Amino acid sequence: MGRFRQAAWLVLVSLLGVALAAPPAQGGQRVRVGVYQNSPKVAVSESGRPEGIFVDLIEAVATAEGWSVEYVPGTWAQGLDRLTAGEIDLMPDVALTQARAEVYAFHREPVLSDWFQIYARRGSGIRSILDLDGKRVSVLERSIQEDAFGKAVVGFDLRVTLAPFADYAAAFAAVMRRDADAVIANRFYGTAHASALQLEDTAIIFSPTRLYFAGPRPGNALLLDAIDRHLLRLKSDPSSVYYRSLRHWTSEETPSRLPAWLKGVGITGVGVLLFSILWGLALRHQVYVRTRELTRRHKQLQAMYDQKENAERALRESETKHRLLFENAGDAIFLMRDGRFIDCNPRTLAMFGCTQEQILGVSPADLSPPLQPDGRPSARKAAEKINLAMAGDPQFFEWEHSRRDGTSFMAEVSLNRFELDGKPLLQAMVRDITERKRAEAAIQELNVGLERRVAERTAELAVAKERAESADRLKSAFLATMSHELRTPLNSIIGFTGMLLQGLAGPLNEEQSKQLGMVQSSARHLLALINDVLDISKIEAGQFQVSREGFDLRYSVETATRAVAPSAERKGLAFHVVIGDGVERMVGDRRRFEQVLMNLLSNAIKFTERGEVRVTCAGRDGQIVTAVRDTGIGIAPADLARLFRPFQQIDTGLTRQYEGTGLGLSICKRLVELMGGSIAVESQPGVGSVFTYSLPANEGGNR
Repeated sequence: MGRFRQAAWLVLVSLLGVALAAPPAQGGQRVRVGVYQNSPKVAVSESGRPEGIFVDLIEAVATAEGWSVEYVPGTWAQGLDRLTAGEIDLMPDVALTQARAEVYAFHREPVLSDWFQIYARRGSGIRSILDLDGKRVSVLERSIQEDAFGKAVVGFDLRVTLAPFADYAAAFAAVMRRDADAVIANRFYGTAHASALQLEDTAIIFSPTRLYFAGPRPGNALLLDAIDRHLLRLKSDPSSVYYRSLRHWTSEETPSRLPAWLKGVGITGVGVLLFSILWGLALRHQVYVRTRELTRRHKQLQAMYDQKENAERALRESETKHRLLFENAGDAIFLMRDGRFIDCNPRTLAMFGCTQEQILGVSPADLSPPLQPDGRPSARKAAEKINLAMAGDPQFFEWEHSRRDGTSFMAEVSLNRFELDGKPLLQAMVRDITERKRAEAAIQELNVGLERRVAERTAELAVAKERAESADRLKSAFLATMSHELRTPLNSIIGFTGMLLQGLAGPLNEEQSKQLGMVQSSARHLLALINDVLDISKIEAGQFQVSREGFDLRYSVETATRAVAPSAERKGLAFHVVIGDGVERMVGDRRRFEQVLMNLLSNAIKFTERGEVRVTCAGRDGQIVTAVRDTGIGIAPADLARLFRPFQQIDTGLTRQYEGTGLGLSICKRLVELMGGSIAVESQPGVGSVFTYSLPANEGGNR
């Protein structure tokens, strides 16, 4: 009997030890849950009672498990700090990101799917992300939307000020007080509160997310597993507390397999799918038509430039003709400007007995007189006579002149005044009276030709200027219209197709995913085209600025090459990156440096079917020299001269195979020059090309 009692006590002690060693995850456990104001997902009512979808769900799980729930109210940021410190066991409504997964523990089954949207005052005019340039936007502090939106505005090159607030109520109130122009909120909160606050939603949607309960790391596995287990059970039952809570807080009916609020999104998604396909085709056609019109205008402008060159060539030919007449005239002819001799013909030198060096570039009063055989300074005498005539402003006078051979003759001097290129010009004609008829004909031909040349040149320049200004105005109007009409809907198309491809509106079959991918790819292609056109327009208008700041050059090269490496891998190309030892930092515009490099790499991969693409970056004599080498189709020598002109695509018979606008290389050249550098190309058809651009390592470009 004693042995039996001893054995019984040992069994009881062992069972008690096992019970004490097990983690407290079952009945009777106290679970501390953080709550903050984000209705209808989670909130604290005016009476102080926690409420919302997450609260209904955790209470249902707690009832089934026998837990005692203790709510810890605070702000969103306070809740995250308490979770990190282990002061609470669960924080609801937490989006799973890579950074958060390293700090918190998450269960596997998402509670809700959500996305972020911009809300603004009615009549604010904010419709697309571009309308936020220069605006102030309120946001929940330490939220993923703050980081995601900050990256988005940088990608669009916008100046947006983010104002963080402790909760959504304060963020919305800032817009109502006009302390902010717009607010970022999740879809649930915005739908529940925006209308009552006289705010409207916009087409700016981004960052689809899945929401969970989060616990402190390493986490109570039994607690999180229990939430997963009950969540899967509740989602499988359309009459469960999960769907009743959704209907209560969102006033939406829910199908048996999806949350109720996604029904409308599913229907909208199908409509958006069809609309996106049709809209994408329409936009593609519209961009084609307008690009063709812009190309036609560009050709007209090129024709005007050619016309101007032809006029200048004709003017040079006319000048040559008059120069021959001037040189071979039988009379002395010389031109004066600002009281000084600027030209004379050989007859002048023979008549006055002086050299060209003695007469050109000096005033008549300073002319050194060569002595004649009879000792009379006839050239000085002629110059003084002409100088006196100019002072008296006569048109004609007679003068007796002695030749080298000692003979004398009576000469007539005619003075004619013209204006060429905005400067006064005096033409003096000295004629032997005995040869009057021949001299008069020469004078008349010279005068008529000179006047006609001045008139034709003035008229041609005026017409060319007017045509160029008209073409420039047309181009500016076209670019402004295209920007307004195309960029706004493209952002919505890209955002909605992204949500559909992630399966937020339900699963897609293979063909639907393929079609949606084509829509999204076309939309991104159109957006890139529009950005290129707007970039070249800003550069030509002198409104494009580059920054000047120090940045890690090696990191920038690696970032750009990582972005295009998958494209080279898909085509089976060898991709090599060689960065010199001295390449560390430079002063300039990091974003534009990467833009140029990525553009050159994309072209190299696009026009290379086999072989390799190689990037080298090295320092040389205070310059950063970056080269992109490929083994592609190459470029003919005759085409290299126009390679960097806007809208120029080299006609290799492959235009339809390789799509593009012909703007990329032109933008690269302009950006490199704005940063104070230069770009060059070497190429051989069938062998490949090398594009090299050099930038100053410590000097910024033009601003």
